[in-house]
Amino acid sequence: MKNNSKHNIKYQRPLTTGEVGRYCSVSYNTVSKWVKNGKLKAYRTPGGHYRIRKGDLISFLKKHDIIVPDALLIEKKRVLIVDDEPEMVQIIEDTLREGEEEFDIASAYNGYGACLKIGNFRPDLVILDIKMPDIDGFEVCRRIKISDETKKMKVLVITAYPESSYIRRIREAGADSLMTKPFDLQGLRERVLSLLT
Repeated sequence: MKNNSKHNIKYQRPLTTGEVGRYCSVSYNTVSKWVKNGKLKAYRTPGGHYRIRKGDLISFLKKHDIIVPDALLIEKKRVLIVDDEPEMVQIIEDTLREGEEEFDIASAYNGYGACLKIGNFRPDLVILDIKMPDIDGFEVCRRIKISDETKKMKVLVITAYPESSYIRRIREAGADSLMTKPFDLQGLRERVLSLLT
């Protein structure tokens, strides 16, 4: 079995009571009772919802001699695909799902949606188109890289505009890597893997 200690070091998205319930095969009401009774450690969001850290859930399961599901021990890398062309989003997603590595993939079709998903989904990597309605890719990238909470996220920009002025603006926005359309699908997979290791 692989050593999963590295997963405890990096940020992990906390679980909802519903997610904990699915892991434990109980209702979210039961999970809420565990929390209220002090059996399961949790915290409240500004909206008043309980959130449970994976480490706290694993400790709870071990303490009560409950088998820890493998899915809790394996942290998939999270990838957010942002492009206003649904066909391109699907091509990229299919390409990432074809290999041996498993990714947790989400998508957004404009800059505004991307900003919301970045806050909720907390991706390890954002694959980002530049030309989009409302907030363009330059601004999305800039926002990721100036925030202390998100600046460690990797950004791979994919653009159909390889002009030097675009490339300069992409680099100034803080992108970690750049590919131009059309791109080689195997090359995309390799670039993604290199950014996530």
